[in-house]
Amino acid sequence: MGRNRSISSIIGKATRRPSQPMLTRKKRDNKVPCYCNQCNGKLVLKRTKLFHESAGGSTTTIQDSGNEQLSAELLAHDAGSPPHLEPETHLPPLETEIGLPALGTETTDALRTETSLPPHLETETDSPALGTEPHSLIPRRRPRRYTQVTDDLSDSEAEQYIESLFGEDEDSDEHYKRQRIDHDDAAGSDSETNLLISETFEDYSPPNFEPPRNEEEPTIDGQFSWILLWIMNFRIRFNISETATESLVKFMKLVLTEIGGNEFTNFPSTLYLAKKSLGFNDRFHSFVPCPKCHKLYNKDEVVNFRRNETLSIMRCNHIEFPNSSSRRLNPCDIPLSRKLDYVGIIQPELVFPYAGIREQLATMFRRKGFENSLRHWANRSGFDDILTDIYDGRVWKTFKGTNDETSPNFFRPEVADSHLGLMLNLDWFQPFDGTNHSTGVLYAAICNLPRDIRFKRENLLIISILPGPNEVSLHKINHYLAPMVDELESLWSGMTLNRTYEYREGRQIRAALILVSCDIPAARKICGHISALAACHRCEKREIMKIININFAGMEDMEDWFITRDSSQHRQNAIGWRRCNSDAARSRFAKQTGVRWSELLRLPYFDPIRFLTVDPMHCLFLGIAKWIVKKIWVDEGVLTPDNLKNIQRKMNQIQVPADLGRIPRKIDCGEGFINFTADQWRTFFTIYATTSLWEYLSAIDRTILTHFVRVCSVLVGRILTFDLIEEAAERLIKIIKLIEEHYGRDKITPNLHLSLHLQECSHDFGPLYTFWCFSFERMNGILGNCNFFSLPIYDNYDNEMC
Repeated sequence: MGRNRSISSIIGKATRRPSQPMLTRKKRDNKVPCYCNQCNGKLVLKRTKLFHESAGGSTTTIQDSGNEQLSAELLAHDAGSPPHLEPETHLPPLETEIGLPALGTETTDALRTETSLPPHLETETDSPALGTEPHSLIPRRRPRRYTQVTDDLSDSEAEQYIESLFGEDEDSDEHYKRQRIDHDDAAGSDSETNLLISETFEDYSPPNFEPPRNEEEPTIDGQFSWILLWIMNFRIRFNISETATESLVKFMKLVLTEIGGNEFTNFPSTLYLAKKSLGFNDRFHSFVPCPKCHKLYNKDEVVNFRRNETLSIMRCNHIEFPNSSSRRLNPCDIPLSRKLDYVGIIQPELVFPYAGIREQLATMFRRKGFENSLRHWANRSGFDDILTDIYDGRVWKTFKGTNDETSPNFFRPEVADSHLGLMLNLDWFQPFDGTNHSTGVLYAAICNLPRDIRFKRENLLIISILPGPNEVSLHKINHYLAPMVDELESLWSGMTLNRTYEYREGRQIRAALILVSCDIPAARKICGHISALAACHRCEKREIMKIININFAGMEDMEDWFITRDSSQHRQNAIGWRRCNSDAARSRFAKQTGVRWSELLRLPYFDPIRFLTVDPMHCLFLGIAKWIVKKIWVDEGVLTPDNLKNIQRKMNQIQVPADLGRIPRKIDCGEGFINFTADQWRTFFTIYATTSLWEYLSAIDRTILTHFVRVCSVLVGRILTFDLIEEAAERLIKIIKLIEEHYGRDKITPNLHLSLHLQECSHDFGPLYTFWCFSFERMNGILGNCNFFSLPIYDNYDNEMC
């Protein structure tokens, strides 16, 4: 009904007409009378009546009303006009009709025998015996109504299903179990088979492939190698594109040939040959992922797939739920490629380039000075209450070399250049202009390197590039993580390098993934946690649902939920998630436990709780700073449009050093503070906020501003003491309490809660600047400017990677 918006109804003087009830479709009543001792003519479900009759309840005396009804039906049958009887030949067998598992012969005969008419009714009429008459008093059911419910059930599942159908009393359940004894003995092998099926999990493993090796010596001609090196350095210094660099190489060969004649005939004529002569080729192995389930296939297999000696389109054969009785035989069946008729070739729908970690490490170890840089941390001075780098954190100091707690530490001075600690990052960015297309990149940084060179582009591992156009969803990212985890497993056991710069005969190295630093969505996907809107991944805090708003308020009971989660319980829950055999079951399980499966859990040493940090770039600056200014002060009217204009004029008068960056002139544009980056929010609060906002804020807002400016000033520092970390944590708690009291519980966002864990992350991994994502974001910008992203698909990554 529409709302009554008349004047009389608004002022409350209208005579309200009685509302008509809504027309609803009456639910079909499937109950029938049962005349056993227990029911005495009550209306019960059809399956309940059948079970009571099979249990012997129908042999008792039937009520007079039931006799009259049955006699009338029999008389109508004799007259040739049965009121509701159906031919028996159309009825399916009883055990199939109601969806029961296949019962024993004796049980089936008993059910069929005991559902016939009582003897005194058969003698009271002239009707023939029901066994020879093509009519039955059992009401006919709709065909195939329950036939698909118990498809291929195991013994235990069948018992549970019978309990759900006939669970009205204990006697019925015991009667059924007694009838099942003989059948259970015969079906023992089927139960074992179904148990194996239930423990068969989805396969995320990549196809077998041989990663490209790059152990060859570069073929550099000493006569002109310095020219090629100068061109490459010139390209890196000024970020010149591939096309411009190749034109420069061709021009240089033309000049040298004119000057030196045949002496420079062997000078490379293309950029590819120049890279090859210098040993600069970055090699990727190309996989083809399924556009739907993201299962990986070898590119050569997809491109050269043939059926009946004819080049054909290969389809995905991945089964997402091999432990499901109904879905274990249903493959994905999505085309992996398309055929270009005008050229007669097969082109993959998507290409996933993967660069091996081992090959990149082997290349780095052949560089001069690399091993010496890895050893620098072994000679540094340490302090008990000061954090200057990741080496001062608890993880670096206590991480064990094996699962045995009594084993020596993994990071020791004597193995400083052979035991590597890796930091993993995953981020998506937009490589194209004018369109929404998300491309993901998996990076890894080597924590042994000094902080000033750790995140330089030549020292970062670009592991793989995830294809677009959309971000891969939830657990399906495991298909892209699987090749990397396979290598991390072998690196944990140990890998032998054929040659390094200092060890010409080769040496053995080990590596461990000790840190994952990403934004919130990527971090939850990688490590198998539920969304940050539902629960925290480090403590027991869960969301508070209020109508349609979700918040993380409630600081009064902080001691009850500020408890670190158990990583062993997380692993058990992840296995439980894998046992789910449908999307709905997985969703319910993840909502209940907050856990999904992650391929990183195959690493025996990996802690999915402790090793997943809270990134300060996204949490503090793109999260809390932006939220306080735009969603609280601007949206709540604390800062008006006129205030924003005055703030912009005041900031324009402030002179800051050039290396601190400049705040864009967008504070008074649109809704205010348009398109601020994380670095600009950091600069704004550490330099401009106090002087430019103070006069426009109330006393409570000034307190919030004071606390947050101090938190930013402390946590962005490169040297932290334990006292400063404790001070920042206390101020963050005060900020959350002030916002909750003054602006309401709905303003407490997941980022405000996650900021409480920055103290733990600092104790584990050192100052925040050692693991924040600014450096990885810069790499995204470099990759986004490479011209190979203008291609329609990522088919040229293996040859044109920057």
